[in-house]
Amino acid sequence: MNTSGNWTFPKTDLDRLRYRVFEYLWSKQLYITRGLKFGGDFMAYPGDPMRFHSHYIVLAMERDSPLALLDIISKGRLAINVKKTFVIAGPAEESSDDDIETFSIQWAGF
Repeated sequence: MNTSGNWTFPKTDLDRLRYRVFEYLWSKQLYITRGLKFGGDFMAYPGDPMRFHSHYIVLAMERDSPLALLDIISKGRLAINVKKTFVIAGPAEESSDDDIETFSIQWAGF
C-alpha cells in the first residue's frame, strides 16, 4: 500500500503500454471503456456509449508477445458475433515512444 498519497500507476510495462494505447484511441476521438467482458483491454466507441454501440474490441500487446493462432481465431469469432472489429494495438515497429500501430481482425463472409 502506498502511504505517501502518490499515485503509482502505471507500474508495469504492460500498464504503460495500455496507457499509451488509451491515449492513442482518445487522440482519434474515440470514447473508451473497459473491454474485459469481450476479451480485450478496451472497448472503443465513435461517440457517447449512451448513443452508440462500440465498434472495436482493443487488446494492447507488445510486438514480440506471442499470440496463439487459436487466440486469434477465438477473438475474431467473438468480435464478429457481437458485431465488432477486434483490434490489436502496440508500439509501432520503427517509432518514438508515442507511436502506436493497430492491426484489425474481421471475419468476412464467403
